[in-house]
Amino acid sequence: PVTLSCAATCASLQAVASTITLTAKAASGSKFIGWTGACKGIGTCTVKMSTNISVGATFEKIPYTLSYVRSGNGSGQVAITNTGQVCSASCKQTFPSGTIVRLSAVPAAGSTFAGWAGACRGTGACAVTLKAAATVSANFRRK
Repeated sequence: PVTLSCAATCASLQAVASTITLTAKAASGSKFIGWTGACKGIGTCTVKMSTNISVGATFEKIPYTLSYVRSGNGSGQVAITNTGQVCSASCKQTFPSGTIVRLSAVPAAGSTFAGWAGACRGTGACAVTLKAAATVSANFRRK
């Protein structure tokens, strides 16, 4: 049996009448959607070589949700730079796996931004690389 590991495109010469079995393996953060060409479905792909055959494997990134919640006794908003969304008390957004989501905190008049909790830390801008669902909290305090 021939073992091929293809990242994007590959080809292999096989004897006529040989049977080839293909297995799709998704990279971390992605999932296998199905076969195209000489195979259909989502299981293994088995083809009997009688002519040139073309098979494709379709993958997609897994979507993950980033949740934002406000904490503290002050008020303010968080802007999600990727989408332009501005959140006051809480919000959720879904992004493909591996997306770097950038957040910035804007305190309201009479409040200060005291820092991030959850998937971000500190008081600077927040950048979360989504590899799973995540939650970020922005702590606003009254002056």
